[in-house]
Formats: sequence, structure tokens, C-alpha cells
Amino acid sequence: MGKPEKTISFLESEPLAGGGIKGLERLSGDWDRLVPAEQYYSSEFAREERERFWKKVWVVSGRVEDLEEAGDYFTFELADQPLLIVRTDADEVKAYYNVCQHRGNKLVADGEGSLPGGFTCAFHSWKWNLDGSLREVTDSETFRPEVLCGNLDLAEVRCEVWGGFVFVCQSPDAPPVHEFLSAAREHAEPYRLENLRVITDIELDLPANWKTGVDAFIEAYHLHAIHPQMADSIDDINVDVELYDNGMSLMSAPFTTVSPRKSDQETLTGAQRAMLGEVGLDPVEFEGRALEVRRAIQQAKRALKEAAILHLDNFSDDQLTDDQAIFFFPNLAFNVHPEGALFMQFLPHRSETERMIFRIQILIHPMEQDQAHLIPLYMDIPKGADVSCEEKPEKRYALPPADKSALGEVLGQDVDLLDTVQRGLHADSFKGMRFSQQEVRLRHFHDEFERYMNNEKSW
Repeated sequence: MGKPEKTISFLESEPLAGGGIKGLERLSGDWDRLVPAEQYYSSEFAREERERFWKKVWVVSGRVEDLEEAGDYFTFELADQPLLIVRTDADEVKAYYNVCQHRGNKLVADGEGSLPGGFTCAFHSWKWNLDGSLREVTDSETFRPEVLCGNLDLAEVRCEVWGGFVFVCQSPDAPPVHEFLSAAREHAEPYRLENLRVITDIELDLPANWKTGVDAFIEAYHLHAIHPQMADSIDDINVDVELYDNGMSLMSAPFTTVSPRKSDQETLTGAQRAMLGEVGLDPVEFEGRALEVRRAIQQAKRALKEAAILHLDNFSDDQLTDDQAIFFFPNLAFNVHPEGALFMQFLPHRSETERMIFRIQILIHPMEQDQAHLIPLYMDIPKGADVSCEEKPEKRYALPPADKSALGEVLGQDVDLLDTVQRGLHADSFKGMRFSQQEVRLRHFHDEFERYMNNEKSW
């Protein structure tokens, strides 16, 4: 049997009451260790990161529903490695390095589509089958035999599907993805992730390192400062955290309530009144205090005539309202609710250390249009969006300077901050990142990240 999980008060002896932290035994325990700022901007460090880290971890490349028929494909770029994910004639999902074995041209242009006949390089029209085997070399008789000897099939990358997500990994020694995800996988499974469909799809190119993005999105400590409006609808103090193996973690924050930082714990806020109305409760007639709204909303959700559509019996009362923020190491922040999820992925830029690709998707359980009221307003679904999800939404891209108009208020505030943090990291007086217990998930993330960088992982 493993060691029993240690649990402490989230803020220990600090004056504000707190939630709890489970899994502290998974931390290094070295709380005074600073995370060097150079890890966020050094080009030399980024080169080592690509070899020691990105080539060893499982990373989400896309959704499996985008690969319905043989020949359906999408491309994905991980650091400087171009990848091609495709459904083969044998009804398998496979991933290859997206490169022609002749002169190094990208075999398939970036994006998605369908090529049921296989892949043809646009440079000299060499051809490959969907299973990666070489089919034809144009004018092969003009090559000396020794030039075409050896294996010229497309080089395969490990590829596995879980929860509707297609994961890729360049390491032959990494464990299967379901083991890699550890207990985070078990917590996510009741949400039926494989049934979700994308309703909003945005990709931003931002002036910050990918770790700057991760750090900003996996703690609640910043909410009172960056998102003061959220004090009207979320408890940012009584937050529960669970630390899992392999860098995974969970943060549960009470939602539809008010922050303990607010002096008025009695009067309903405007956000709470709107949330009451969403579940059929009249906020004018509601006689409870602000702190009683959460329980009332939970009970009202259970009583909804459409409750079975969302399989609400799979969840505890708190899961019906609270924000369940799962961090899938190394780079995916996933805020999940019975109605759907917010997917946020932070990817290293192909060539610039202080840039990242920020992928944002909102996913929902498909439903009839007259059931759209089941999706809470806080999920920020576009007005009039097709909630049946029969047609995939067009991906919106934003190149520098990033267009944040589609992000909504909260994500827009976060994105604004990333640039100023990245620039501040260069200050000579900054000695490195230091974390409070409210930022314990960051400590856990960096502990695991450093195990790879120090070659301590066994795969």
C-alpha cells in the first residue's frame, strides 16, 4: 500500500479560513526553492526543454470526432515538430511526423481536411498511403538504388485516444496515456468527455512563454486582483486542491456564492440573481442570504425536468455548481462542469521562446436548440450558437497583436496580464518565482517539470 495522503488546511494558520490540500506528500517539500526566471526566456533552456521534456510527455493534439472517416486528418505542431494525425483505412487513428522523406517539405499543409487517397507531397509528388507506407516515388528510375534504400515510410508517433481527445507522445518508453493521466483521469470520467463537442474554437499567438501561461491559470490566488468582479460569484478562499501523480492536479472552487473577501455576506449580488433565474428560481422572491444561493441552485438543478439529459445523477451536489479545474500535465487547464468544459492549452512557439500558442475551446454536450437554457451563462456560449453541434465551428485565429475581443471579460483580463509578467521576468532584481500555499499547484507543476529537465523520469 502507498503512503496515506496528507491533508492540511489550505491557508494553515493564516487569518482567512481555507479549504484543504490533499497529496502534499507528492511535493518536493523544498518550499524556499525559487524557480529561475531564465526558464521562461532563455533560448538555450528552451532547446534543452524540447529534448528532455516535450519529447517525453503525452500532449493533446485534437479531438477524435474530427477524424470520422478514413483519410480525415488534422495537423499539430509540438515545439518544432510538425505532426500529422489521421484515420486510416483500418479505422485506426495514427500520428506521423508531417514531413516528406525526400526533401523535408511538410507533407500536408497546416489545418485539417480529408485525403482518402493518401498523401502527396506538393514539391515533387511523392505519395504515401494512409497507413504511412510509401506508395510511389516520381521518376524513381532517375535515383540510384542506394539513394532509395532503407525505410522511406512515414515515421510514426505514438497516438492514443482518451475522453475524446487524441494524445501524442514522441517517447517509446512513456506509460500508456491512461496511466500517465493518473487520478486526474478518474476524476474527469463522470463528465463524459468523449461526448463533448466543440462550440467555440480560438487560437491566439501571445508574447509569453508557455509556462507563464500555465502559471497564470492554475491558481485562484490572483482572482481578487485581476478579476475583482468574480468575488460576486465564486469563493476564492475555501478552495480544495488535490495533487496527483505525474504532475496532475485538481482545484475545486465553490461557485454561485460570494468570496469571503467581501464584507457583505448577506446581500445577493447581481451575478447570483442571474444564476438563480437560470434554474427557474425567482431572485425577487428568494429569501435566503448570499451564502445560501449555492445550495438552492444545486437543489433546483436536481429538480429540472431536463436533468436526465445532463446525467446529473452522476455528480455530487457540489459538482453541480462548483468549478472543477483539472490540470492535465504538462499544459492543459480544463475547467469542467456537468454542462460542458473550458479547454485551455499552452503550447511552445515553434521558434520563439517568449511566445506561445494559446488554444481555447468551449465544449458542451450536444442538445436540442430549445434546451440551450441548460447551458449556464458563465460558459459564455455565443448567442444563437448551434447547441446541437452538428456543424463544427470555424476556428478563429489571432496573430500578434492578439485580438482578444472573442475571449470575454475574464479571459481577456488574463491575457492582458501575460505580456506584463513576461517582460517583468527580465528585471535584474527578480530572483525567481516563489509560491504560497494558495499556489501549491504551481509548485507541483514545477516539481514534475524539473524531474524531466534533470533526467529523473524513468522514460
